[in-house]
Amino acid sequence: MEGDIDIGEVTVGIRFQLMNKNRALSFLRNGDDISVYRNGIAAADLFSAHRTDFAVVSTSPHCRLLFDLGAAETIKGVCDLQYITQSDIQRRAAKGIIADCGNSMSPTIERIITLSPDAIFMSPYEGGSYAQLENIGAAIIECADYMETSALGRAEWMRFYGMLTGKENTADSLFAAIEHNYKTIVSENNKQKKHPKVLTERVTNGVWYCPGGNSSMAKLIKDAGGKYIFADNNQSGSLNLSPEMVISKSTDADVWLFIYYGNRPLTRNELAAEYSGYKTIKAFKEGNIYECNGKTSTYFEEISFRPDFLLEELTHILYSPDSALRYYKRISE
Repeated sequence: MEGDIDIGEVTVGIRFQLMNKNRALSFLRNGDDISVYRNGIAAADLFSAHRTDFAVVSTSPHCRLLFDLGAAETIKGVCDLQYITQSDIQRRAAKGIIADCGNSMSPTIERIITLSPDAIFMSPYEGGSYAQLENIGAAIIECADYMETSALGRAEWMRFYGMLTGKENTADSLFAAIEHNYKTIVSENNKQKKHPKVLTERVTNGVWYCPGGNSSMAKLIKDAGGKYIFADNNQSGSLNLSPEMVISKSTDADVWLFIYYGNRPLTRNELAAEYSGYKTIKAFKEGNIYECNGKTSTYFEEISFRPDFLLEELTHILYSPDSALRYYKRISE
């Protein structure tokens, strides 16, 4: 359409166009239009400069993004406060500047109403209903960026959020820097002659949940120069596999990465006690195990919109393991 600005990286599954005249949005997913704003609020109103002055945010990655865009003061309420590690949010919540609006799956409606937000940033989920929220007069922004399977594609959604908060130029500049960083790292990794085999995650209640071969994590491992053990899989979601099946494909894995939640680092002895099959993995035998504590790390808050951080980290793990790491820690014993 004449006058449209096509967003370059957002090309897998979701595409959107920013219309020059009225800042209207047209989202496409599998050929169907989808809405990211509700209550009949005109797109032009949403994209007026500083239209979203007061917002309730239900996801920690979007809290972090607004902080990085210089729009942290926009946040007047959050959901799932206990899972947010960002010190700025916790500090302002402790002072009562930011309200704790409860669980994101069932937020405290009364508290949100008292905040009178312009917008509520929500993560869409299957079967989810916003019936109660739709009656309070705020625009509900469905944060559909998680549907992207391209790490850069997801990061580029910051341009959308930048427009909502009057930080369009900041978002454009930040994404340009992220894209440059990412592609520079990939270019260097393409020169590598060795491609270490990578295993991810671990057994949970008898099931080994691994990222699909078409997931953003699988693509990040490839861009880091690694060979993901399920690279030949075509799914973008999580794979629910038996431990035996995963072990059969990973005994020669050079590196093992996983995320856990705990009060202290895990040890190899604890892992072996958890599931004896781990001991057959090459990475286990050679001590190339890297754990990321989701309870204390900023991993989940940052990687959605800073894939260059994660790509750099994965590259260090695969090719220069003695480098300082941001998210993961090598198990030492």
